Amino acid sequence: MGKGLYCSMSCARSGNPSKKRRNQTERFYDFVKKTESCWAWTGRCTEFGYGQFKDMRTYKTVLAHRFSYEIHKGPIPKGLCVLHHCDNPPCVNPDHLFLGTHKDNTQDAAKKQRMAYGEKHNKTTILKKDVEYIRNAFPKTPVHQLASQFNVCRQTIYNITHYKTWAHIQ
Repeated sequence: MGKGLYCSMSCARSGNPSKKRRNQTERFYDFVKKTESCWAWTGRCTEFGYGQFKDMRTYKTVLAHRFSYEIHKGPIPKGLCVLHHCDNPPCVNPDHLFLGTHKDNTQDAAKKQRMAYGEKHNKTTILKKDVEYIRNAFPKTPVHQLASQFNVCRQTIYNITHYKTWAHIQ
């Protein structure tokens, strides 16, 4: 596949204008369905719902909202993420996109309660009732005993009793 006006040498030799490689932006908009608020990506998506777009300049697959940001607002500085005001992963509306660090993205998700925490987290071994029990039992029951009782490390018990984790449980 060439990087010229045509997709291949045989298309170039044919001279057929319909075989010309289309502009990146035109190709991009083929996959965009505009509504009054969000612009929905109708092409291929990641498992998390973010659109994917094949950038023919680099022959790499890029996230559609990042591509949208670049064509409407300019380059994305290295190390920055493109975040959504609308919290709609397939949205590529440039008015809904803004730049931020990974920390900004995590804080935004936490503020909007889009992150799993407590019992909602898929890797938790402790339940709300366990947290309440641990906090009531401590300091009468030693940390190492609570840790072995719940099959967790001592640091986990320390974090629970000092409200470093499970802070939403009072």
